[in-house]
Amino acid sequence: MNQAILLFPTRSAGRALFSSRVAGLSLIDRHIRTLDRAGIKHVSIILPEEIKPHLPSWTKKLAISKRFIKHGQDVELPDPNSSFLTIFAEYIHHHN
Repeated sequence: MNQAILLFPTRSAGRALFSSRVAGLSLIDRHIRTLDRAGIKHVSIILPEEIKPHLPSWTKKLAISKRFIKHGQDVELPDPNSSFLTIFAEYIHHHN
């Protein structure tokens, strides 16, 4: 498996999660870094309409490709015939 979908909840819950921090990193940075460490090559990040994504330069430089999608838009995975991992932003995962 080399692709994932990271799903943030809609509205205020999604905004609160997006701006929260875990172990010194923003939640989205933590998720992306964990997925990269787990060997995921592409992540589609589904965000509420009102969120304007911003990533620090160290997260932008990771090898994992990142695509931001707004709720309601179609998710297009690089390999639609391959399996993918779905991650809910409310839960912190370990790369193992």
